Amino acid sequence: MRQFSSHIYRTFITSQAWVAFCVALLVWYFQLGSAWYSATLIWMSFFSTLFAYNLAYWIEEKLFNWRMLVMIISVIFCIYLFFNLEHLDTQVLLIVMGLISIFYSIPYRSFKLRKIPGFKIFWIALVWAVTVCLIYVENHTYNTALLWYVLSAFTFILGITIPFDLRDYYTDHQSLRTIPQRIGIEKSIQLSIILLLVSLICFSLANQMQFNLYFYAFALTIFIGMILCYLQKFTASKWYTAFWIEGLSAMPFIIFKIVSALIS
Repeated sequence: MRQFSSHIYRTFITSQAWVAFCVALLVWYFQLGSAWYSATLIWMSFFSTLFAYNLAYWIEEKLFNWRMLVMIISVIFCIYLFFNLEHLDTQVLLIVMGLISIFYSIPYRSFKLRKIPGFKIFWIALVWAVTVCLIYVENHTYNTALLWYVLSAFTFILGITIPFDLRDYYTDHQSLRTIPQRIGIEKSIQLSIILLLVSLICFSLANQMQFNLYFYAFALTIFIGMILCYLQKFTASKWYTAFWIEGLSAMPFIIFKIVSALIS
């Protein structure tokens, strides 16, 4: 039974279903702060993430395996959901982000975007930030709150992505010039914590300084995230980052729903 549960756990992680699930919940959580709800965008974020992450691994493996099946299913759902979006500007933005994500993974001749020193972590943060804030684009709401939410999401993702580079500090090629390779492990952890604090400040400004359950769920996530980022230097386990650090993206929504259920 233990081996079976371990197999399920590993499959959930290696298939990128966990990261896709976390992205979807983060998108849903940011929708809670708006006046709108879009199941289409939530599912779109899930399947597009599932496709993009598996594509990156499949290109490295170059095998016709189960990842190909996952990508085919994901693309089918993405196409269906894409045409269920209401506004052209949302579709155009998704096309642009999708194309760049594909070119990020697929090399052109011998050139890869992901091999540009320091590019990877900022690109991931930007794509996630745009994705979680698409609800505002879909509803044609372009205001200062949108700007603060994008900055909050960007710095949040940037902060929790640095531990992945810390995990690979001794295995990444020096040409990648990751943040830990440039400034060292200790300063990288400090930077990660600072970015999370900046994310919280931006989030509070986007939330118009309303200290409600919506804010406190995110604040608690930031606090837990800072602890996990600090503890990263004591472990090189890929499962620590792949599950716990990655899971920080889903945590605000989970905390919000649990507390809401308890006090209702």
